[in-house]
Amino acid sequence: GEFVAMRSSWLRVSGGAAAFCRFPPRTAWPQVRAFADVPPANGKPIHWFRKRLWLTGAMAVGTVGCVLYVSHVGPWITEHNIVDTFEKGGISSQWHGRKDSTALIPRPELHNRLVRSLRPACTDTYITIVGDRGSGKSTSVRGAARDAPSSGPNGVVYFDVGSRPQLFGFSLCTALGCNDTMLQIFKRWAGVKEDHTGRLADPQAAWLMFEEPLLSAADAFRKKHGRPMTLVIDNVQNIYKHSPRLLFNIQEFAKDAADTGNLVVVFVGSDYSVMQHMKARSEWSRCKVIEVTPNDISDQQAVTYLTSKLGWKSNAQVAAAEYIVKHITGPHFAQLNVVEQDAHDTIAKAKQWEKELQDDIKVALADLKLIPGHGLFKRMVEAPGKRLTKEQLRAAGVTGELQAELVLKNILTEHPNSTVTCAERYIERVFEQLSVKNS
Repeated sequence: GEFVAMRSSWLRVSGGAAAFCRFPPRTAWPQVRAFADVPPANGKPIHWFRKRLWLTGAMAVGTVGCVLYVSHVGPWITEHNIVDTFEKGGISSQWHGRKDSTALIPRPELHNRLVRSLRPACTDTYITIVGDRGSGKSTSVRGAARDAPSSGPNGVVYFDVGSRPQLFGFSLCTALGCNDTMLQIFKRWAGVKEDHTGRLADPQAAWLMFEEPLLSAADAFRKKHGRPMTLVIDNVQNIYKHSPRLLFNIQEFAKDAADTGNLVVVFVGSDYSVMQHMKARSEWSRCKVIEVTPNDISDQQAVTYLTSKLGWKSNAQVAAAEYIVKHITGPHFAQLNVVEQDAHDTIAKAKQWEKELQDDIKVALADLKLIPGHGLFKRMVEAPGKRLTKEQLRAAGVTGELQAELVLKNILTEHPNSTVTCAERYIERVFEQLSVKNS
């Protein structure tokens, strides 16, 4: 009896579908209802079967739809969104619409070099841009990323890792145009879970699941425009501090992308020790290094920047700015940007500030057991360009651990050619004073 009832119900639903096919859409629905409302031959109710039939059909359609979306529609939409984002060019949300104050100083040679590097006609390398804190590297890179060609796509997306490297993968997905549906699918595929603090349990999984869509979009971009697209990742040292393995995976991806010639990955950072870790890997053979230093900025440009930024116009204020640049900051933006409008607007105030900074450095050096007359001070003062190699540091009694401490305290600055210099001009003055034993 149950079988007869089920068969009768199936025949009625099938007949309704046939009616839908025979009649125009506007008149078909009453025919379906007529077939479905006919009671079964044995008089037993079939509402349970009718509900389950519709539910099963909806589940089947939903499953097929999900499979098609995940396998075809979703990836196509993701690829299209990524290509569209690179065509327009982009700056990560925390910098979008903001003005870089250091852009007040023109650096045409550096700007042109970065523009050429970010938009090559073809490529077989990835790029690492390094510079000490306050050298203006990030500002210069953002300026080059914004400088889109007059015709054709921009092709460059700038992404700042920021202070939450654990969200790197999904933040990048969002910045490149992935919709929420695909992000949720990516999360499930990658097995990513969030703990009670809201941090992703495995940021590496979030990145790995995005590699293939990014490469696919890069291939589509090059076929469409005849040149590679460029992804800039700034503050990569934050990724290393959170997960060295994640940074090395991105480096390996950058090398693989360079092999295809479709995508240029640009790493930007200020921590030279992180660059040394990257340099120790085999992928470094395909890396092009660009060092950004403030050496192309003259003292007069730095004075102009300082007076414009602080609104200093009187002769006394201009004289204070000249003293600050010559004896304390040089053209380093990190130090220029801490000059205060009212606290340092005379030469007397600037000298007092200089003494306070020098006293702090002397205390830090004493804590490291670097007393007056230590070989480091004399060698640095006498070295050409006040630049020492690792061999010269060892000869002066500076071990690798001590060098790392000096860099960490921002007393020395490392460079890609394995040399070091004083981080600021006022520190050079301290070294000159301490090079004499009775200082």
